[in-house]
Order: sequence, then C-alpha cells, then structure tokens
Amino acid sequence: MAPVRFPALNDDEMSEPQRALMARIRAFSTASASGPFPMLLRSPALGECFLPLSHYLRFETRVPEPLAELAILIHARLGCDRYEWDMHVRRGLAVGIDASVIDDLLGGRKPEGLSPAQNSVYRFCVQLLQQQRVDDSAFADAVALLGDAGVVDLTVTLGMYSMLSKVLAVAEVSVQTNSSGPLPALREPLPD
Repeated sequence: MAPVRFPALNDDEMSEPQRALMARIRAFSTASASGPFPMLLRSPALGECFLPLSHYLRFETRVPEPLAELAILIHARLGCDRYEWDMHVRRGLAVGIDASVIDDLLGGRKPEGLSPAQNSVYRFCVQLLQQQRVDDSAFADAVALLGDAGVVDLTVTLGMYSMLSKVLAVAEVSVQTNSSGPLPALREPLPD
C-alpha cells in the first residue's frame, strides 16, 4: 500500500489554528480522522470556511434528507467516488432509500420504482452532472418540488460533493480506506 498522502495529525503535531479546526470537526463528524479532514487540516482557514457550508447542507438544507442522500449517491456513482458511496449508502438506507434504487445506481441503471420526488431529483442531478446543464422540464420539476431555495441547496450540494471528491482523489482516500478502490467507471452515461 502506498504511503498515506495526508496522514492524520496528533494534537501535539497541530498548530493552534489546526487544533481549533479539529475541535470543530470532532463536534461535526464521526469521521474526524478520515475522509477529507486530514487534508483540510493542512489549510485551517479553508477548513473553517468549509465546515459551516457542510453543516448547513447536512442539517439545515431545504432538500429533504432522503432526496439529499439520493443526490449524493448519484454524485458518488457518477464520480466513481468509493469513499462517499460507502458513507452514503448506509445513510441512504437509514433514511428510507430502497436498496434496489442503490443497486440500480451502482449497476449504472436508472432506478426503477422511483417516487415522483425521487425522479425529479434524479433527473436534475444526472443532467447537471453529466451534461453540465439542466433542461427546462427538469428545472421546472425541481422548482415545483423544492422551491427556488431548495434548487439552490441541491445545486450547491452537488458542487460541494464535487469539491470533496477532488479532495478525496488527491488524498487517495478511497485507496487508503477501501481495498476495492474506486468504483468502476460507467460504460455509458446514466439515462435521465
């Protein structure tokens, strides 16, 4: 196994800004010693900007949690992000996403049996992530479901997970935490 690019820091190795950030990370996440956090500790000022946004999108977003988790799973699958996939499969199942939906996403298929709300979020996410745009129909459906503020929250959630995916890729987190490595690339785009 390759050396860890950003190993976890012990408290005595941290600067005061790093210790302050770590205290906030520990209050926020059970994964304080893994995931993106060891890398973000190397830039405490950036980490201090990241945490409030992450907290808002996890706990205060206008997107209902089952739909937010579906969006994150779609992002993780399209980005072949094993770490986020593994973290959010558990969360998705816990908030009521059917296992068959998760299996279909993993297999690169549009999930069957999506509720109208799930289908709206699925279409919005797949279009934005694969085409870098959302057509008028998918946009209107998302606004009808979530309102303007909810569509902003959903869009920024996808953007935040894009940033996290890049952090995890540079830090090689999935390689360090999961012996099976990144998710395999999809042979074809997910249909919307």
